[in-house]
Amino acid sequence: MMEMSVLGQRFTALTKFMQSLFGAWAVQKPSRPSPGFRGIFGFPSVLIDAHMALQNEWNPEETLDYVRMRLAQAEEIAGELLIRVIDDVGEEHVDEFVERLDLLSWGIRISDKRISAQDEIGLARRRALPLLARDVERTMGKPVRNIDEATIRRVLAAIIDPPVEAEASDGTPSLGESANAEAPL
Repeated sequence: MMEMSVLGQRFTALTKFMQSLFGAWAVQKPSRPSPGFRGIFGFPSVLIDAHMALQNEWNPEETLDYVRMRLAQAEEIAGELLIRVIDDVGEEHVDEFVERLDLLSWGIRISDKRISAQDEIGLARRRALPLLARDVERTMGKPVRNIDEATIRRVLAAIIDPPVEAEASDGTPSLGESANAEAPL
């Protein structure tokens, strides 16, 4: 199960990247978080699905497929958390903040579709966001929206995937579309 070890190492690396992101955020914005209560996340949810999957019994190949799928989702969620943090940091400090993160070493990509949804509001935003981004927003609440799409594109340009061409006339996704972009939650 060498591949499982490699996948585990990637999860460990993502954890370290997230710790560096949150550590840098705490230094940049040292204000205490406001107290409050956040209710349990609603269905559908990646978190609920992951919890429910604990009851499943899989053979080794099914287990590997599952871990690969969750790793792709973890990488997408890492990108979503990055966007939320730089949004909170704000326009004035975002360049210096992103420069300190060494984002290229993270090995994550953010879809153009996700970035394009940044300035949308209401139902248009909900429909424009990829499923995992919607799940994160439902779980964590609405972002503060201190920076706009253009700023995000500028500071994260190195890790944003190019736009995906429209769907083929038969409704199938075009080549290059993220495999987990519309995966069920």
